[in-house]
Amino acid sequence: MFVSSSEDKTGILDQIEKKIERATMIPRGHGEAFNVLRYDLGQKYNSHYDAFNPTEYGPQKSQR
Repeated sequence: MFVSSSEDKTGILDQIEKKIERATMIPRGHGEAFNVLRYDLGQKYNSHYDAFNPTEYGPQKSQR
């Protein structure tokens, strides 16, 4: 689920964004919404390689 700091009622994401902004000296508006995942006991996030087909897009070093 993608969550912006304005959608977070706790204010925690706002605090995190402010810290990131201070540390990187990059305005908050240049960032993206947080991608928040929740796992139950025993669950995990495995590697997956389904983002781009290299034969269609060429070699990719990132998702962008």
